Amino acid sequence: MHNNRTEGSGGIVPWQGASTDKGPTEGNHRLTALTGSLLAPLLAAIFLTGLLMDAWWHVHYIVGFVLIPVVALKLASTGYRALRYYTRDPIYLAAGPPELLPRLLAPLLALSVVTALATGVALFIQHSRGGTLSTLHTDASVCSAALIGLHVLTYVADALATVGRELRSRLSRSASTRLAAVAATLLLGLILAAVTYGAGVWPQRSYDRRDGTGFLTHYYARDTSVRAFAMTRVMVPGRISPIASHTWT
Repeated sequence: MHNNRTEGSGGIVPWQGASTDKGPTEGNHRLTALTGSLLAPLLAAIFLTGLLMDAWWHVHYIVGFVLIPVVALKLASTGYRALRYYTRDPIYLAAGPPELLPRLLAPLLALSVVTALATGVALFIQHSRGGTLSTLHTDASVCSAALIGLHVLTYVADALATVGRELRSRLSRSASTRLAAVAATLLLGLILAAVTYGAGVWPQRSYDRRDGTGFLTHYYARDTSVRAFAMTRVMVPGRISPIASHTWT
């Protein structure tokens, strides 16, 4: 059995000196840290492409699908620890709870991330980038970004130290299982993204659609002649054509 201890300093990287073994809960702690380290660049990509949505929305959706299984593993790992702690498992009680602020923010963080991903999938299924779902997706994403920023600032040093411990340790069966689980979720996410990308049907804003269901078509399609104008003048393959000024009678 491990005992809680602080490893010596003087490592190759500065955070090694603060590396602390978590004793019997170390395995769960390492899995959480490995998954979080994989999530960090993916989340940075999803938020960046969200800010540049008009130019990078294909990439935004691809990264979003890659994120789904990785987020599921992170929630499973942290949820397992919380469940064991609040069901008063002696080992996890001895390890103690997280710091107060992260513990209070964790439910809101999980809810906002799940909402952002779920609404993103719903928008993809509906081939839409507008409406109530889009608003909810944006609001959940903004909330997630703020909470994830606080989460990263709280845990980045410990996560780096924990990942360093995992990579420096002898490759045991438990360590192999953790690494395989993280790799499997990434592979599953890549497969999911490839399948959806291969489907070839991408969400568009209502004014972008070329199938006759866009905003401009509905706006001008008030009679047969106007509908014909809208379809020939607006729905040009590849982009929306400028509409000439016209007074309708």
